[in-house]
Amino acid sequence: MDKILECTYCIKKPIRDEIVDTSVDPEIMNNLDQILYFQWQGNYGQNLKKNGKWTATWHGEKLERVGGYYTEQGKKQGLWIEIKKNYWNRGKVYEIGEYCNDQRIGKWIWIFLEKVIGGGSYNKESKKHGKWMELSQNFWDLSQLIYHGEYQNGKKVGIWDIYICDNKKYQQMYMNIKILFLTVVVDHTKKIILDVKLKLEDGLR
Repeated sequence: MDKILECTYCIKKPIRDEIVDTSVDPEIMNNLDQILYFQWQGNYGQNLKKNGKWTATWHGEKLERVGGYYTEQGKKQGLWIEIKKNYWNRGKVYEIGEYCNDQRIGKWIWIFLEKVIGGGSYNKESKKHGKWMELSQNFWDLSQLIYHGEYQNGKKVGIWDIYICDNKKYQQMYMNIKILFLTVVVDHTKKIILDVKLKLEDGLR
């Protein structure tokens, strides 16, 4: 058994992390980097459910601030910082928001390179509602695709805008967002620019 664990394709985990709460569907990872390098760490209660504070590591090093708390019933509660499903070295995106009884509520934001790049709000039923700015599933520093639109009770409605930016332009857009969208070229362009400005501001509100 020890020889198998030394295999370069296997990951050593603390014994406490090998316990599985059979009442919860397991989280399925299809990102190879996460399978190899990402690991949650925490404790289980006597009922074999996750309990207390849980943190995470990447390449064996602790991810600062990532994690949150579980109740004695194994439910996420309070403020949590999680990684995006496609998180990897070139796409380190974090999701920050609040859980109530294992359900996302209120405002959630997405962070990339220490900047807010998207987010929106969940209603009392933990469904997306109102203006949202979402990242593409394969978002990373050289493929920054963002969708902006509206949800009604968990369903997309109306027109959704798509923004594609390379790394340098994208960062400047969000550091100087008001200046950028107040630039006037011609009257027709002015109207489009001001519309986009209002949409982006609503989406991040």
